[in-house]
Amino acid sequence: MKNSVNVKMIGNWKGAVKTAALLNPVIKKSIVQGQRKYARRLVAIVKKHIISQDLGWKPASASKRGSLLMIDTRDYYTSIRYWQKNYELHVGVPTHLIHGRSGKPIWKIASWQEQGNKRVPKRPLWAPSIKEMGGNKEVANQVQQEITRNLRAISNGAWEIKST
Repeated sequence: MKNSVNVKMIGNWKGAVKTAALLNPVIKKSIVQGQRKYARRLVAIVKKHIISQDLGWKPASASKRGSLLMIDTRDYYTSIRYWQKNYELHVGVPTHLIHGRSGKPIWKIASWQEQGNKRVPKRPLWAPSIKEMGGNKEVANQVQQEITRNLRAISNGAWEIKST
């Protein structure tokens, strides 16, 4: 007499197999969604700091007193945005934008403000805003939340998905 083994599938195997087939696109989608959430919030925080002038920057020169730093021509302020390239989101000022009055690339003006130079005192905007948002740890958290949310949506109960 031959020995035999009976295998009985329990659970939603069709659902699990379907979910597994969808993982790669879902992960990619989730990474972009998580980055986009972070990017939107970062743009809003950066612009809020420019409007409220609340980061302790050295005042403008006497000839520009009364004007808001980084917003007097609105070119820098209105150039702050996020954009996607492949599966990465970028936040800042695109390199192709030019300051209307000076003719200089706006990203360069932003860098001078952030780092300072001989003529412009250091006025950090991006570093404190990123720190305020939790930095890279918060980006990872946003991506993890999106992965969890999207996996729950496609698994339709086939898998128990927990966020840790």
